[in-house]
Amino acid sequence: MARLLRLLLATLLASTLLGSALAEGEAPAAAPPPAFSVLANSTLTCSARLPTAVVGCFLERPVLVLGALELAVGVDAQAALRGGLEDAHLAPYLIAAVYQVAWSAWLEVRLPELAGLHPIGDPDYLRVGFSIRFQ
Repeated sequence: MARLLRLLLATLLASTLLGSALAEGEAPAAAPPPAFSVLANSTLTCSARLPTAVVGCFLERPVLVLGALELAVGVDAQAALRGGLEDAHLAPYLIAAVYQVAWSAWLEVRLPELAGLHPIGDPDYLRVGFSIRFQ
């Protein structure tokens, strides 16, 4: 199971990096996604930590947008490519974010379940963050 999770996350990371590299070149106009596409209007963010060899991806989909306020649901997956399973987890989150011109802030609360997906491992219950743009 752990090996499969590691392989899946490594594949997601490689695909994301390849997609980013391809996006830098000229891309032909793509057709809009189907109206009922599962991943339509979703954001996939992946990162890696070195030298600990931990990779993770976060899939987020907005549920409600009111001006600068956005409510979304997301799934966070993290795997340790070396070592034990103590750094690995899979968990659903509810996200509230505010986006402004010079700053943004967000709050993520781990959900007990999302469409049958229960947390696996030891993910954080609460995460907060912010960004500031210096001009």
